[in-house]
Amino acid sequence: MAAYAFTALGVLLVGLAPAMAQTTVPKFIVGAVDGFNAESAEIRVKPDTGETVSLKITSATQVLRVAPGEKDLKKAEPIKITDVASGDHVLVNLMPAAFEARRIVVMSSADIGCTLLFSTKGLRIQPVDLPS
Repeated sequence: MAAYAFTALGVLLVGLAPAMAQTTVPKFIVGAVDGFNAESAEIRVKPDTGETVSLKITSATQVLRVAPGEKDLKKAEPIKITDVASGDHVLVNLMPAAFEARRIVVMSSADIGCTLLFSTKGLRIQPVDLPS
């Protein structure tokens, strides 16, 4: 009887393993671009909290650039995924139940550097090199 109970428990645990291994997919990720994988059409994003995540990019993925501090996507400009660079800050909306990017909203690190210099140095605006 004990052997039967252990066998039943083992079968139950083996059946639950795939369900326990699945990761919950968030609706969006906010972070910095950590790199790209052209072969698999993926972008790596280091979230503000947590580990780096690889996200699938498709031809349907919408990519938009906004100015730092902008809160309305009406002023966003469509760009190509090839215009996105490592270090850029992004908000990535994901497809339901998949690590696939539906929309990527980009604030370039160069634009953020100009804004920071503007806000700390008065009216002087110039691009700055930000560390990678």
